[in-house]
Amino acid sequence: MSVDLTALLTSVTEVARTAFGATTSSLVVLVGDELVFRGVSGVGADVLIGTRMPREEGILGRAAATRQTLVVTGAVREPGYSHGTAARAGYSPDVILAAPIVHEGEVLGTLAVLDPTRTATDHQRGVDLLERLADHAALVLAAFDG
Repeated sequence: MSVDLTALLTSVTEVARTAFGATTSSLVVLVGDELVFRGVSGVGADVLIGTRMPREEGILGRAAATRQTLVVTGAVREPGYSHGTAARAGYSPDVILAAPIVHEGEVLGTLAVLDPTRTATDHQRGVDLLERLADHAALVLAAFDG
């Protein structure tokens, strides 16, 4: 049986987007010195898969570099915001939640939800859920690497 990694990672973003009521969810993987979009659900899905950017660019890059889950409001005003990626997707989010994807101490990428609607009532539960989904993505990536 052959399983497509992009399809699996896109399914993780579909679950994240649905769980958060988000406009978009994306998953980037570290490949050398770059972040590569390997899963996208929602706005920009048709153009972002395979897009590359420097590994520390944008909010997704910062989450990977700091190994911390980030909750950013007013995202377009953030230093380092990836305006080029937003233009390519045709969408500029106001709120971004981004969790690093880590397996056995190694950062593999970042999972993000853009403009979620279901985090206002319990912020910490939203962060916890995104981190659990990032853990799931880490297992998927590790399985394909090994």
